[in-house]
Amino acid sequence: MYYAYAFMNIIVYIIYAIFLIIGAHTVQPLFGLLPLLIFYTSKYTGGFFWYSFPKIRPAKLFKWLVLCAIVGCFLGIISPKYPLALNAAAILLGLCCSVLLPTYMTILKRRTGSKKKQMLWSAALACLWLVVLVPAISSKQFSFVFLWIGLAFFFLLFLPVKNADEIISNQRPFQRYIGILAFVVLSAMLFIVKLGRTVEWQTYFSSIILIVLFIITCIIMWYSWHSVQSFSTQLHLYSYADGLLVAFFFMTTVFQHWLTSESTLHVVYIPYIIGVILSFVVPIKIPRNTLLFIVLLCSWGLVYSPLITVVSIGFGFFHTMLAANLNGDYYAAASMEQKDDSLLIKNRFYRLGGISIQVIIVVIIVSLSWQRDIELPEVMRTLMPSILPFITFGFNGVMTLFISWFVFKKPKT
Repeated sequence: MYYAYAFMNIIVYIIYAIFLIIGAHTVQPLFGLLPLLIFYTSKYTGGFFWYSFPKIRPAKLFKWLVLCAIVGCFLGIISPKYPLALNAAAILLGLCCSVLLPTYMTILKRRTGSKKKQMLWSAALACLWLVVLVPAISSKQFSFVFLWIGLAFFFLLFLPVKNADEIISNQRPFQRYIGILAFVVLSAMLFIVKLGRTVEWQTYFSSIILIVLFIITCIIMWYSWHSVQSFSTQLHLYSYADGLLVAFFFMTTVFQHWLTSESTLHVVYIPYIIGVILSFVVPIKIPRNTLLFIVLLCSWGLVYSPLITVVSIGFGFFHTMLAANLNGDYYAAASMEQKDDSLLIKNRFYRLGGISIQVIIVVIIVSLSWQRDIELPEVMRTLMPSILPFITFGFNGVMTLFISWFVFKKPKT
């Protein structure tokens, strides 16, 4: 169990960086951008898919997630010969990464004597794992990369995980269909949003589609908000705000480095992962409100692009600490019947925050394309350098007001 926690915190960003690099350096449709879009969509909406199976207990779900990842890595190894396999690999790896960490954390919450003595070892072993992996990614040895990741997932099968017999999961038969519906709608919407930045659409029609999809997102958010009665609204707002900030960070930095042609792997993802690893070993306790405001401050740091590497470390460090804090609060607030689902519910609101900000930003970009009669790819090349600072200022200003309102209006939970 030494490396498991650290590995599951960083693997989603590594896999995303792999698909991002594959998409940036490959022009074949089946082996280029499409796997990136599929992985990204599955990662964000997979929590709704797994949530629709209420009878799967955490230990069994964890095994299914790891098996999905192993099969996905095998498909990634053979993808140079069979390009279509990479798309299937993207689906499986996305579904795995969507809820792997909250599922494992739920299992850890049930274990006694499994507190954080092993965190230093976790960080050291994660660093050794990355020392091998990062050069392979940089040299585009993708078959080896998938093999290396697959081996790491394979060893997770031997973790001593088991369910707690004394607690029975709450059965939610009607929510099975709601979960599947949310998964399908949000997957289709997010896929269209990500695809919309890269293809030439009839922009008037696409603007209407995106606005309609955003309204659907709001409806699903409303249902998600009010269907879980044992948690406070403010607790969900923390997760939602965290999802907004983190998704905006990655979206903005990717835009920024597309414009400057710099490597997002070394400028954004590696510093972010360094921040994540540091959060395992730095023994400080910070209140939830303070953590959220520091993450917001890091988002303000995006206004000055030379700070992006430092901001990336800060995001990785403080977001990970905030997520751990919220995990504990959700688990403590859950009724006995909802203990197994509490972190998956938290993950659902975090993902909704990420989906919402991406829809909003793409609606803005598509609207500009329509108003100025410029095709979307041209907007990305010509207008993004000038409008990105305004989007960053506007988002951070709204988030400052939003976070200040819900933090100071109601007492802490």
